Amino acid sequence: MVLPLMPPIRSAYAANLTITIDRTDDTNIPAAQACLDATPNDCSLRGAISKANLDLVNNYKILIPVGVYRLTLTGAGEAAQADYAISYYEQLLPLLSETDRGAVLFRLGQVKETLGRWGEARDHYHEALTLAASTSDLAVQLQCRIAIGEVQRRQGQFAEAALWYEQARTAAEQQGDQSSIAKALICEGTLAISRALDDRPNIANLLNNMSIIASYVGDLAHARALQEESLSIRRTLGNKWSIANSLNNLGMFATDQGELSLARASLEEAIMLQREIGDPSALATSLHSLANTLRAQAEYKQASTLYIECLLINRQLGDRWMLIQLLEDVGWLAVLQGDHEHALLLVGAAATARSELGSPLPPAEQAKLDTALAPARLSLGAAAEIAWQQGQSLGLLDAVAVALE
Repeated sequence: MVLPLMPPIRSAYAANLTITIDRTDDTNIPAAQACLDATPNDCSLRGAISKANLDLVNNYKILIPVGVYRLTLTGAGEAAQADYAISYYEQLLPLLSETDRGAVLFRLGQVKETLGRWGEARDHYHEALTLAASTSDLAVQLQCRIAIGEVQRRQGQFAEAALWYEQARTAAEQQGDQSSIAKALICEGTLAISRALDDRPNIANLLNNMSIIASYVGDLAHARALQEESLSIRRTLGNKWSIANSLNNLGMFATDQGELSLARASLEEAIMLQREIGDPSALATSLHSLANTLRAQAEYKQASTLYIECLLINRQLGDRWMLIQLLEDVGWLAVLQGDHEHALLLVGAAATARSELGSPLPPAEQAKLDTALAPARLSLGAAAEIAWQQGQSLGLLDAVAVALE
C-alpha cells in the first residue's frame, strides 16, 4: 500500500522522495524518523509521517509493505489526533482503488468508534463490508461483521449484535480461520455478559478472563478493550484486589504493544494497591511486570531492584513457575547490561527447570528469548555453550541464589 501525502505549498526546487516503512511499532522517537534505505529498523509509520510533515521543502510518498502497523490514538491530544486521522482518511479514500478502499473505510470506522460516533462508525463498517464482498476480501469481511456486532452491542442492540457475531463465526469456521473464530467467540461471550448486567462482579471477572483469552490468540487491542471494561466495573465496585488485577493485566498488554508509559502508570498503581492489600503473590506478579517494562525503557538499575524483590518473594512462596520466568527475564537484563556469561548461566538453569516441569516456553516467547540471548552467544563464542551447560547443572534454587548475588 502507498500513502500519498498532501504537502503544503513547497519550493519550486522540491524533490520527490520515497520512503519505506520498515518497523511495525507505533513510535515517534528520532531513531524511527530517520527513514534511510540503507539503515534497517529506522522508519515507523508515525515516524515517516512526522518526517514528511516536518520537511517543508520536499514532496514525499510513503511505501507500506504488507503487514500490520499500529498507529494508536492514545495519550495527550487524542481528540486532535483522531480529527487528523479522520481528515487524512477522508482525503485518502477518493485516491484508492476499490481493492484498497474497504480496509481504509474500516480504519475510519474504528477512529469514529473511539470518539463515540457509533452511527457513523457502523455506516463505514457496512460500506467497507460491501466493498470487501465485491472484491472477495474475506479478512476485511470478517473484521467488519465483528465490528458491526460490537457497535450494536454497545448500543444495547443485543439481538442484532448476536446475528453479526454468528455470521462472523460461521464464515471463520468455513475458512478455518482459528484466530477469527476465537474473536467471534469472545464477542459472543461479551454479549452474554451484557445481557446479564445484574451480576456486576462476575461480569467483570468474565471480561477479565476473556481479555486473557484474546491476548493468547494475539488480539491485544481487543484484550485491552475487554480489560478496560472490566477495570471500569471493578472501580465502581471498589474491590482493591480486583482493581489491581485488571491494572496488572492492562500494564502487561500495554508493554506488549510498546506503550510503555501507559504500562508503567497502570503497574505502579497496581503495586500501590497490592502493597496496601498485603497479597505477596499478586504483588510479585505486578513487580515482575513492571520490571519488564522498565527493562524495555532501558532503566536497568530500577528493573534489577524489582527483579530482586520478586525473586525474594517467590523464593519464600516456593513458586517454582514464577522463579523460572524470573531467571529468564533477569538473564535477558544481564545481556543488556553486558554480563553475557551470567545471562546464559541463568537461562540455562531455567531451561532445565522447565524441562523437569514439562512446561516449555510457547514458540513465540522462545523466539523472543533466543533473540535477546543472541548477543551473548555471539560475544562469548565457544564459551557460550560452557556457560549454558554450567547453568543447566545448577538446581533452580542455586540459580536463584546466583541471580541474587
